[in-house]
Amino acid sequence: MLLGLTGLPDRATVCAVVTDLTTHHARVRLEQEVVERHRIEAELRQRNAELAASEARFRSMAETVPDILFATTDAGITDYTNGRFREYTGILSATGNWTDLAHPDDRSLCESAWADATETRRPFEVRCRLRSRDGGHRWFQVRARPIVPGGQWFGVASDIDAMVRAEQALQEADQRKDRFLVQLAHELRNPLAPIRDGVQFLDRLGGHAPEAVRTLEMIER
Repeated sequence: MLLGLTGLPDRATVCAVVTDLTTHHARVRLEQEVVERHRIEAELRQRNAELAASEARFRSMAETVPDILFATTDAGITDYTNGRFREYTGILSATGNWTDLAHPDDRSLCESAWADATETRRPFEVRCRLRSRDGGHRWFQVRARPIVPGGQWFGVASDIDAMVRAEQALQEADQRKDRFLVQLAHELRNPLAPIRDGVQFLDRLGGHAPEAVRTLEMIER
């Protein structure tokens, strides 16, 4: 180190030392920042790997269930469907409103119930018929719940067509039974009407012939 006439380091020497110290501190800070950045990047890679694994597990499970699974916005626009949806509807990329698949007679009910659910943020549930890939319709129980936070919904549609048709068959059988009982009661009453009329007629005649009396007694019994 060079000393000046006063015995103290000269200006150039002081500047050089300060520069060295500044450079050293800057280098240390840079190294710390690099280490921290690498740590953060490693954590992000780990989280992304865990997220990808979790998503892969979900998609694997979603493809094995027999129900239709879907995710949709508040507006009803689907942005995710599982394989069962594509298999049933024949739609490979679902980007439209799911209520468009509802039977024309059920669409108004679906739209009204969906609007109420999205407004109140309450679970959605409705029984309706959904169009299949061949143009037919089957009954489904459609349920959806809001994903908090955000304007997303996750839903499931379960095929209940066999159950609904069985219920309808039972109702029709009950109606046929009721109609049969009404008709039977009517027919059972009608054959007795002429007999009652005959009894009343003989009674009005007031006949005392033994045959008439015996006939009247037999009819009354």
